[in-house]
Amino acid sequence: MRMNELVEVYDSTRRTAQTTATWRLRRWARRVRRAIERDRTNQIEQVRLVALESELIERGVQTSRTIPLH
Repeated sequence: MRMNELVEVYDSTRRTAQTTATWRLRRWARRVRRAIERDRTNQIEQVRLVALESELIERGVQTSRTIPLH
């Protein structure tokens, strides 16, 4: 898949996530994680998960999975 298509998936997911309730975001992220576990090569689901987790981190309901660099 081309990079511009992945960027569009990310942007679209973020826009939708911003207007979605937190409990629905958590459920959506769980579903996406399960889809990735079934097919680890699915780039769209991986990008979608990054967008969902980013929104959850901004809301303060999930911690970042990466270690911040100083």
